[in-house]
Order: sequence, then C-alpha cells, then structure tokens
Amino acid sequence: MEMPVLDDAPKLPDTASPPTELSSKVQGLLKADAVLPSPKPEDQQGMIEWMVDKASDIAILTFALVNLALVFFDYTYVDFRPFYQAHQIVVDYGETRYRWDLVKIYDPIKGIDPHRSTTAYLTAARDALAKAKAAPDDPATLKALAEMRENSTKLIKDEDVFNITNQRGVLERIKHTISKHMMARAVRPEIMTLSGEADVPAARKAFYEHSTLSLKTYWTPENLAPAGFEQEEQWFEGVFAPLVDRAYYRHYGENGKPQDDFKRIDLAFAVIFLIELLARMVWMLGVKRDRTKSFKQSFNEFSAVRWVDYVYFLPLALYWLPPSLQGPLQLIRMFSVGFRMQKLGLINPVAVAQKKAEDVTNVIADIVNVKLLTNYQQGVREWSLEESMRALTPQQRKQLTIMIQRNLTMVLRDVLPEIAPQIEKLALRAATQAMEQAPAYQQLKRFPLFGALPERMLPNLVGEVLAGTQVTMLKAINDAENVKLTNEMIDAVTESLLKHMTAIGTEAEIKTMLIDLLEEQKRKVLAD
Repeated sequence: MEMPVLDDAPKLPDTASPPTELSSKVQGLLKADAVLPSPKPEDQQGMIEWMVDKASDIAILTFALVNLALVFFDYTYVDFRPFYQAHQIVVDYGETRYRWDLVKIYDPIKGIDPHRSTTAYLTAARDALAKAKAAPDDPATLKALAEMRENSTKLIKDEDVFNITNQRGVLERIKHTISKHMMARAVRPEIMTLSGEADVPAARKAFYEHSTLSLKTYWTPENLAPAGFEQEEQWFEGVFAPLVDRAYYRHYGENGKPQDDFKRIDLAFAVIFLIELLARMVWMLGVKRDRTKSFKQSFNEFSAVRWVDYVYFLPLALYWLPPSLQGPLQLIRMFSVGFRMQKLGLINPVAVAQKKAEDVTNVIADIVNVKLLTNYQQGVREWSLEESMRALTPQQRKQLTIMIQRNLTMVLRDVLPEIAPQIEKLALRAATQAMEQAPAYQQLKRFPLFGALPERMLPNLVGEVLAGTQVTMLKAINDAENVKLTNEMIDAVTESLLKHMTAIGTEAEIKTMLIDLLEEQKRKVLAD
C-alpha cells in the first residue's frame, strides 16, 4: 500500500548558512590582491617599461614617506617642542660635526617666537648670577638680586604669558619645581628665617603653599652665598631655565588662525605627486589606452585603480579647518603610502586589515551567538507546555494530525516489517508465559495428543496477528472516520498527558534538558 501524499505538511524554514559566509563577505570588501606587484616581462621593450615604472614607484614612494614623516612631525611639533629645545641633532662627517637646532629652524615656519617676557627674565637672571658669582657683596649685585625678586613676582603672577598659548601646565610646573627646591633648602637656618617661620616644618609648608615666596627667596644673597652658589647655578640652568624657556609667542594671521607656513612645504610635495599622476594618466590614457574602449571608460578604469593617489591632494583642501583637525586628517595619506608599498611588494596592508576584520567579525559573531543561546534558554524557562498545547490553532492541529498520520504510516509500512522477527519473538514469549499461567492450559497439557498443539500453533498465530494488525492499521489511517477519531484521540491524549506529566514533573525535566543542551552549545561557541 502506498503512503498518502501530504502536500500540506509543515516545512521548517532553511535558516542555516555556511559558517564561512560572514568571512567571505569580509574578504569581498577587503580584497588583499587588488594591487599586486607587476610581473617582470620577458621582452626588451616590456622590460624597459617595467624598470621605468618600478623606478618611478620607488622615487614617488620615497617622496611620499618623507612627506608623511614631515606631516607627522608638523602635527606633533608644538607638543614636542620642549623635547626639541633640550635635544639637538648632531651629525658627524668625518672630523666635522654639525649641530642642528630644530627649534630655531622650525619655529619660524610655525610662526613661533620666544616670549619677550621670559627671554628678558632669563637674560636678567643670568646677568644677576654672573654678578653674584664675581662679587657677592657688591652693591650692583644686591641691586640685580632685588630686581630679580621683583621680576619673579611678575613671572608667577603674569599668567597671560603662558595662557595665551595654552601652557598653563608649564606655569604650574614652574611653581611646583621652585617650591620643591626651596623646601629642600629650608633646613638651612638663614633660608628658614627668610620664610618668616620659626621652625623647619613651618618653613617648608610656607614654601610649598607660596611659590612666589620660594622664587623670591631663591634670589637672595643668603641663598646664593658662595658656599652653595655652584649647586644653585647648575640647578637654575639644568632645571628651572628650560621650564621658563618653554614659553613662546605665536603670531596670528588676519583670519584669526595661528601662522603656519607648513602648507607651502606640503604644496611642494603635492606638485611632485601631481606631475607623477598626470604623467601616468597621459601614458595610460594616451599611449597605452585600449582603443576599443571609450576615453570615459578608460578614465574610469584608471581612476578605479589609482584612486588612492587622489587622497594625497585631499589634505590640501583641509587647511581651512581648525588646526586641531588638520593634523589627524593629514594622516590619511598613509592609505596612498600603503598602496605604493603594496604595489612594490614591500607590504600587504590590505591583507592585515582583512585579517583583523575577520578576527573582529568572528568575535562579534560569537558574542551574538552566545547572546541568542542565552535568550533561547530564557525562553525555555518561561515556556509552558500546557499553554502551548492549548493554544494550538485548528490549522496547527491539522498539521499535528498529518504528522502523526505520516509517522504511523512510516512505522507500519517500513519499520514494522524490518523488526517483525524481534516482535514475533517477544510476542511469542509473552503469549507462552501467559498460557503457562492459565489453569486450562495446564489441564490440556495432560492429554497426549492435544498437549503440544498450542505450542505448535502459537508461532503461526502470532505472525498472522501481526501481519493482520499491520494491514488493518494501514487501512484505518486513510479512513475519514478514523481521522476524525484520531483527532478526538489526540485531544484526549493531550489532556491526559498534560495532567499526568505535570504531576510527575516531566515539563521541568524537559526544560532542564533543553537548557543544559543550550549551555553546552554556548561552551562550544566560546571554545572555538
């Protein structure tokens, strides 16, 4: 008997996707082999063109790296200016030594001048130190030290000298440095007396809280006495003077922005890159162009390959932005540098980005999967078997009936014939045990002729019963009245199952099993 066709059987949506689908999308976005080094040709003409192309690439890459280094140097120059003040570049050529002071070379480009107030202060300070060293008790020395005490008060209180260039932190460091220095000198009786306090702890506290008092005390004859003068002079030149020298004045243009002539240097490099780009464009679109394609199509193809060259000209249009934004945007030139290095086969930055993107994508996918599994676990905890069964719609009940019908047919038609020998053995043994316990059978066994008759007929009887049951049930499944009775049976079985499964805790066991399975799946995702 053929199984009935179940056209309206429910089908689950195929939501599965290959595990590498997301990674393949990432690889599609970041193609590491978009630009590869051109192979070396075999013919002489091609070899000459290849060598010229390589030479131009190397030359332009050199200019691009120098330009990128200058952009980074210019972007960080103001922040690192104190470092450049303290360190000079020394280059030895045999016996000749050249010393380059970057601050003096680059300050004019950034419109920076040493601040007049701090320059005058340091000049007067060195003059006073020279007089104190030569003639400590000379009236001219005492007058110079008195003037330095007055100038020190102005230096500490005139905060505009540092605020105008956002160097308030430098002023605070100057205050802390002089206070810390004089606190160490407070153990000397003459210095402690100048603080106006009667003991050392109080004097140290006074110097700590009043940086003006500390700096004024530094410029006293008692502090600069010959016994400790050399140490004080070294501290001034090595610690204090470099801090004061950090103050500078920056010129502003009529547009209200700080003067910055770096764009002129940048423009010179841009001219070189423009010439190189135009030369390539003329060569590819004029000499080597495929004549079967239109000029517009060839230009679009050229731009699609060399689009990163246009990036170098984009920063030139950014100089109208605030200076704080110009520097970071200038660094987008790194894309063009990476393109040229990849074309020469030096690095493959796109492959690195692709690998990182894949790693990030995999991490995000794992996080999403774990979150989904956690949500499923929460859904299992909140799930109610009784509510789900009672909420079945007529269509769902019909689908359930079809499913039962289909599986019963499969069991009776395919599974039962395969396991018939095992069933017959089991049924025969059960029937034999039942007959052994029957009193009538025990009486029948006493007759010589009829005693063995049930044992001989029982195997055939069991086989015929099983075969008849299979045929009968297959016919019954396709009977309309039996389908109706099956629906009624499903309702009755549902009610009975819900009643007894709730009593023995079956629903809780199912929930626990499902939650444990989901938890195991979460551990597998995190372990991969």
